[in-house]
Amino acid sequence: MEEPGSFAWGNCLRTDALDRHRLQERRSPERELRERYSDSGGDYTGRRNGQGLTLGWHPSSRWSAAVGGMRNAIRFDEGRFTVRTATLRIDHAPSTQLAGSLPLQWANVSHELGASGRLRWQWQPGRELLFYVDRLGYTGEQRDTLPDQTRALLKLVWTLER
Repeated sequence: MEEPGSFAWGNCLRTDALDRHRLQERRSPERELRERYSDSGGDYTGRRNGQGLTLGWHPSSRWSAAVGGMRNAIRFDEGRFTVRTATLRIDHAPSTQLAGSLPLQWANVSHELGASGRLRWQWQPGRELLFYVDRLGYTGEQRDTLPDQTRALLKLVWTLER
């Protein structure tokens, strides 16, 4: 899965300098649907031209879902390529102390399919448990040649006060 500010070929994008235009319509929390469109471009050692669209659904105060896509056309002196990503995300927060999310993302250039599970539980102020599981697999021709990766992180936060 691509991290903000990076992409294939080992070159780094300065995302803070690239975001030129961003349009987001925010509706009141009572509305179930929301959408976001972003358009960006900029100069570094090449040129990036990207557009993205995310549609969100918020049927209740506890549940939300979003589906989106992004297109980034990357151009260098050495060559050019277009990265397309598709995302799906489901969030559930039954209370302010407990929240979880399940994001899924696919990218066409790397043929990576990533899925994550994230859980945050705060049983009292200053004490919380975070558990993340990330699964990265490949599609297309790379499916049989590259191994899948699974990572898990368990974090305990304990705030000490004097």
